[in-house]
Amino acid sequence: MKSEKMGKIYLSPATINLYRECPRCFYLHMKYDIKRPRGPMPSIATGLDSILKRYFEYYRAIKELPPELKKEMDGHLIEKLKPTYYRDIRPGYCLLGKLDDCLVTERQTYIPLDHKTRASAAEDIHPA
Repeated sequence: MKSEKMGKIYLSPATINLYRECPRCFYLHMKYDIKRPRGPMPSIATGLDSILKRYFEYYRAIKELPPELKKEMDGHLIEKLKPTYYRDIRPGYCLLGKLDDCLVTERQTYIPLDHKTRASAAEDIHPA
């Protein structure tokens, strides 16, 4: 199986959604690393995501919350965001993903932040 590393199968939110949308596409992706046909890259959403990441990195560097968050809650952005998080969900399977960002409150509570740059799910999914 192509998605196996060190004897484990790694699943992400994207691969789980792929299974829900197209089980055959999921199988081909996981078994043979064959990607599902895609439409044009959503350049506006990708551009917005990049801008949001730079925006949060700026405020992280000056150790302040962005004004939109500062007026709603106390805390600070996590100092260094790990590139990937994973968790063993059962022997041989691992769930992985990445936070867009994370806020740490005064009481040391961690609040994941998820940047939404797409209005709704794609409607033109290739059925395979």
